[in-house]
Formats: sequence, structure tokens, C-alpha cells
Amino acid sequence: MISQKEFDRIIQMDARHLLREIKKTDQANLNKQILIINMLAKFSKGKTVQKNLLKFTDSQETILRATAFDALLVNGHKEVINAAFRHLNDEIDVVIRCIELLGYHEKRKVIPYLIKFLDDDEPVIRFYAAINLGLFPDEADQKILRNRMKTENDLLALAGIYFGINYQIVDEQENNYWVTKMGKLLMQAKDDEDQCAIADLLADSAYPHVRETVFNFYRQLTSRGVSKEVSINIIENTKLINSRG
Repeated sequence: MISQKEFDRIIQMDARHLLREIKKTDQANLNKQILIINMLAKFSKGKTVQKNLLKFTDSQETILRATAFDALLVNGHKEVINAAFRHLNDEIDVVIRCIELLGYHEKRKVIPYLIKFLDDDEPVIRFYAAINLGLFPDEADQKILRNRMKTENDLLALAGIYFGINYQIVDEQENNYWVTKMGKLLMQAKDDEDQCAIADLLADSAYPHVRETVFNFYRQLTSRGVSKEVSINIIENTKLINSRG
């Protein structure tokens, strides 16, 4: 565990002090390493920080590899992209972070991997694959998502497909159609993680003309009683949507 005093000290550090701190941190202290890696994210485009974060992408600890790729999300340098491709056959949490990184930078070479991941045994992998495939505007990719929708039977993965399809749509009525379908999945979800993930997708899809539709589903969900985690998620997403003006 990290004491509040140490936490407060670390979050105020600049890149140089964070790098110094992580070098002297006991490798068994995963929580402290994770915190420092997360704090390094805002400096990830710097060469020295990038070099150190890339070292952690090859850590023996899955959580450190995943956290390092998450910290490198906005870094589109060749070395980072190549590392993400190399880890697309890693553990689930690492693969997810790599999918997000490659999708964020719209690296078209990832498309065949995403299509393959739509058939992965893990619903969460299919979820992220569908979301990120939707970032690419190719009609062929949209057709793949629509075809996959017909056979997908997992609620979370299906939500990812709906989001991926909706992402490229500009028609307001059609936007509302897909947001409504995501909202219905939110109401069906029983697991806290699924509810939070789908609520996040709705927040990302809450364009001005469908905002009230999203809020209606949030209200319906919370009115029937949800966990503290889900309640906080809904509150934060509502704030996020409203902050867009």
C-alpha cells in the first residue's frame, strides 16, 4: 500500500524526479510502480520517459506491461507503435491497451488484427476490437461489424459493435437509433464492469441531438438501484457530457 503522504509526494513530481523515484523503487512494490508509471503518462512523448516506459512494456508483470502501454497512449512514435504490434498476442489486459493505442493513432495495419479479434474467445477483446475497428471509415470494415452483429451473443461485445457502427454515422436519426440500442444493453447489463463500460460508450456517443436519450438511460439505470461504483461512473459521465456545452 502507498501512504497518503507518499501518494501526495509522487503526484507532484516532474518527469526527472519520477524517473529517479521509479529506479529506486523495490520491484516488489507494484502499487508504487503503477502510480509512477501513470504519472509519467503526461511526459510520455519525451525520449527519456519513452525509453523507460518501453522497458516496462517488457516487464514480467502483466499489470506493469499494461500500465506502461496505457501511459504511452498518446505517443505515436515508431518505437511505441512497433512495441504495441509485438504485444498483440500478450495477456488480455496488455492486448486491450495495445488495441487502444493502435486505434488511437489510426494505424491501418492493425485492421486485420482487429477483424481477427472479433472472433476471440474473450468478450472484452471483441468489445475493444469492435470499438477500434469503428474508428476506421472503410465501408468494408463497417460491413464486417454489421455482419458480426448478427452472430454476436455477448452483451458487452455487442455494445462495442453498436458503438463501432455508430461512430461513422452522421445522420441524427440513425445516431439516435444506435444510441438507443446501446442504452437497452445498458439496462440489460447485470455486471458492474459491463454497466460502467457501456455507460462510458454512451457518454462518448452523447452528441447534442442524442444527449437527452443518454440521460434518460442513465436515469432509468440509477432509479432501479446500482452499486456505488456504477453510481459514481454515471455521475462522472453526466458531468463530462454537460461540460461539452
